[in-house]
Amino acid sequence: MNIQSQQNLGFGEWVSHLPYQRGLAVTQSPTKVYFGTDWSVMSIDKADFTLDFISKVSGLSTIGVSDASSGGLKYDPTSENLLIYYTNSEIDILTEDGVVNIADIKNNLGIIGDKRIYDVHFDEQDMAYLSTGFGVVSLNMENFEFGFTTQMGLKVFSTTTDDNNNLYAATEDGIYRLDMNQNFNFGDFANWELLGDEVGLPLIYEALDIDFYANQLWVVSENKIWTNPNNFFVEFISPESGEEFKFLSTEGPELMIGSRFPNQFKSRVQYVNQNLDISIGVLGCANFINNAIVDESGRTWYADEWDSFRYTDGIDGNCNRVYNDSPFSQTVSDLVVKDGVLYAASGGVTEGFNAQSNRNGIYVYKDGKWTNYKEGNPEIFRTEDFINIFKIALNPLNNNIYLGSFWAGLMEANLEENSFKLYNKDNSPIIGSTGAPDLEKVSGLAFDSQNNLWISSYEAEKPLIAYSAEGTFHSFAVNSSNRIASITVDDFDYKWIQATGASGGILVYDDQGTINNPSDDRQKFINSSNSLLLSNTVNCITKDLDGEMWVGTSNGPIVFGCDVFQTDSEGNEFCTGTLKTVLEDEIAARLLETEDIRCIGIDGGNQKWFGTRNGIFVQSPDGTEKVLRFTTENSPLFNDNIIDLEFDPESGVMYIATDRGIQGYKTNTTEGGKYHKPNVYAYPNPVRPDYDGVIAFKGLPRDATIKITDIKGQLVYESSALGGQATWSGRDYNGRKVASGVYLVFSNSTDINQDPDTAVTKVLIVR
Repeated sequence: MNIQSQQNLGFGEWVSHLPYQRGLAVTQSPTKVYFGTDWSVMSIDKADFTLDFISKVSGLSTIGVSDASSGGLKYDPTSENLLIYYTNSEIDILTEDGVVNIADIKNNLGIIGDKRIYDVHFDEQDMAYLSTGFGVVSLNMENFEFGFTTQMGLKVFSTTTDDNNNLYAATEDGIYRLDMNQNFNFGDFANWELLGDEVGLPLIYEALDIDFYANQLWVVSENKIWTNPNNFFVEFISPESGEEFKFLSTEGPELMIGSRFPNQFKSRVQYVNQNLDISIGVLGCANFINNAIVDESGRTWYADEWDSFRYTDGIDGNCNRVYNDSPFSQTVSDLVVKDGVLYAASGGVTEGFNAQSNRNGIYVYKDGKWTNYKEGNPEIFRTEDFINIFKIALNPLNNNIYLGSFWAGLMEANLEENSFKLYNKDNSPIIGSTGAPDLEKVSGLAFDSQNNLWISSYEAEKPLIAYSAEGTFHSFAVNSSNRIASITVDDFDYKWIQATGASGGILVYDDQGTINNPSDDRQKFINSSNSLLLSNTVNCITKDLDGEMWVGTSNGPIVFGCDVFQTDSEGNEFCTGTLKTVLEDEIAARLLETEDIRCIGIDGGNQKWFGTRNGIFVQSPDGTEKVLRFTTENSPLFNDNIIDLEFDPESGVMYIATDRGIQGYKTNTTEGGKYHKPNVYAYPNPVRPDYDGVIAFKGLPRDATIKITDIKGQLVYESSALGGQATWSGRDYNGRKVASGVYLVFSNSTDINQDPDTAVTKVLIVR
């Protein structure tokens, strides 16, 4: 189950860019090692170490695979299926035929309280026993039907079975045993026996894990390992100060006992064989261990909360790491694309514009590969405490990028040359506020047409700053609150600036092309008192392909398509914005007026992508017609809270940042200019008999008209491009598939103000 790669995405297909960096749960099949990561599943082939990634995009039902405290995974050798359980209590069973989703526990309204699944145990009779926050649930792995449910009113952390067909549950109140040889109701908690001091266990205790190995039970309790050849006794007491026993594992030839040394950030595994001989593994290959397995080659694989996937060769062999290609973290605050390269800032700022402590840096996606720049790499991020990277701007004329930290100022970087320069209160007007003088909080970045970089310095006395193309800084006072954030530059070179907080709105700043002379500057503050804004909570401002400014607020979008500084003959303002009207069930309504618009993306066809707290709404270029609607329920979207949207005009991919990470969706649009590109072509070409998708014509002017004829010149189909790309289903006007042959595609630009521009290409269809 491979996910689609960015390079071979078809129209309407998704790709995930999840942070496969930490293996928080681990299990194995005969051929693969499976890791549950923060958000999805990764597998490593035992033979050649090739990696495979499984996520919601590739068929899983949701995301949120993690350690045993919130979700995990376990391979069943009897059914040969992988059971994945999530933080929301859903279950996916990965079979050779696909994914089977089971949401009964999640949706069961009769279960009160904690529904989480903490662990899974398989017996040899196609039965899975789920340890949950409310009791024990049995699930048949052959027909995927539930058996009994015992609601104990206790957290069950682990279960196991012995050779006498007893089922044991390790709970917060001790170990309970169920004799499954008896003919009574297994779901009746009264039929379970509590094991206590009569079998050598404490009178009151909590059991964190339990397993059956070498004909006896093993239990983790009170930071000791107990076992019972007859009665229970303590087999292990932590031999070293600070050691904490965490788990038992029998996924290997020996019993594994995992422990942590939290104060040392180290972990280790001890191994017990059938003769009860003990071997001590490597200390420190894993840092914060959750589980471990041993494969057929004797390698110990660790589920570790720190980054990278670790294993040791044998019990005391070398420590090895497996790295993969993905962003370092799921946190994202800003997406920017230039020349086919995606840059993502990891954030560190709350919605109320409070600084956090995010050290995840930035992630760069280039040529199908991710590179992470974070604390320690480069070293200046560590030495300058350059954290909370909130905004990114890319110099249009060179390879320099600018990183805005909501903590430590502005970083100018050239990643290819590995050069970095920091601007803060010591060498620039980027200073802190009166209440936090040591925090230089950059909250907005944008270049104007003269290659001047405009900077929002949140809460500074002069919060608007320009870094000129000549390399000099200028700072400006504003007639709005000094709590300003994102900046967007329009076609007049006006700076549209998000003003946050209770007195929020839009600040439009015009330096009139004289950045060195603030005396002629103009400012206009727009809010609900002098415009059609329905809310002063402005979240985003985006310029579309026609130069109109689309503003996202907590009560829907508003668009400005005129010069906001212009007045009529009597001096009255008339550019107060436009609220778009749509028809909903044949009733006129304001466009998305009940939606909190978090971000707005513009694709190659000038269609509007509205990111909200309820997923994505895609509307026509004028906003009045619905095109697409994406939520977690009807699409592979990870999360309905959309953080940012950024379109790649070259690939036609719309990048989507959510609370749960980055995704890509292949639109049917690309960037279109005024003229045809030198290479106008059809893809795929030829169209083979087994292909049933759309045919794309690329390299067109924006919104070009295309006419498709057969070789004799008979018109078969006519359409228009979306941006620089048009599509055809391979059918005629009557919906019938066209016959085999060569078809001519004639394209004409639609801009009547330019010289006529035409192009012709061909496509071969084979039926």
